[in-house]
Amino acid sequence: MQGGWFMIPIAVASVVTVAFTLERLFGLSRLRIIPRKLLRQLRSLMSDPSFDPRKLWEACEGNRSPLANVTRAAVLKTGRPHAEVENAVVDAVERETAGMTRNLRPINVVA
Repeated sequence: MQGGWFMIPIAVASVVTVAFTLERLFGLSRLRIIPRKLLRQLRSLMSDPSFDPRKLWEACEGNRSPLANVTRAAVLKTGRPHAEVENAVVDAVERETAGMTRNLRPINVVA
């Protein structure tokens, strides 16, 4: 098979791309980012007229989803000026986004 050696890097790149694509497909599923149970809890708590931020915090405890992390960031700033709450949420969203896009670089390199 003369001259077929150039196919090996293409095959390796394809396998790497498929592996990282599958990892991101499962890692970025909507249910991992926004779990239904947690979303229902948060909606229920937010619609309660006797709103208590501590209940929001408790609902997010033990949940490592991006939704829970961003909600906790907002709850930590409860009672602070709107700008502080907004900055805390923006920072949390940026951290979560960085974590969610961490394995996209190998796909871009191979492309």
